[in-house]
Amino acid sequence: MSEPSKTDAPRAAELGATEIPQVVIEDGSQVRTERALRLTRELLVTVTVDASGWPKDKAELRYQRGRGGTILPVLVRVGHDALDATVLADGDVLARCRAYNDALDQLRQLALRLRTLVRDGVLMPVPGTATASAYDELVRLDEVIAHRQATHMRQSVVLLDVLAAETAHFQARLVALAPTVRAAERAASATWDGDTEDNHHEQL
Repeated sequence: MSEPSKTDAPRAAELGATEIPQVVIEDGSQVRTERALRLTRELLVTVTVDASGWPKDKAELRYQRGRGGTILPVLVRVGHDALDATVLADGDVLARCRAYNDALDQLRQLALRLRTLVRDGVLMPVPGTATASAYDELVRLDEVIAHRQATHMRQSVVLLDVLAAETAHFQARLVALAPTVRAAERAASATWDGDTEDNHHEQL
């Protein structure tokens, strides 16, 4: 059987990753080669099909860490017993990584907006309020990301279903925190007059 052409290996340039290597089949069988090529095209990242054991009926992503906890896909390892429909259920891997990275980025933007209000002296979060709780959580965002990656995405490897759960977690935090940040900005704007020397401190 001829070797797969380089065109069979899609790129992840839009996520800043290097060129993805050729398809690798661990036992060299034609059936597994064809399956890996098909999944590679569907997932938009190199796929290996493993028949030796782990990850059995699951699929795992090997990734490279980027700035701020973002992830760049390198390779997907599919267990022999994993169903293609399950592996492909959440779409291509580039989109899954993008969703995870976008959630982190949007949370960082919230953190920046809230910290700017505090730094500029127009917001003084009062302990026990929603704003203070949001502020405490967002200023610890890097710590939280690092902890969750060390717990659920160790050694730059994560099961695809775990990646989906981690993405959902950060998206949920974004949905929960965004209204509080917007409310703090509106309240601070209403009490701040930049043309006077009397700077008002909004306490929320």
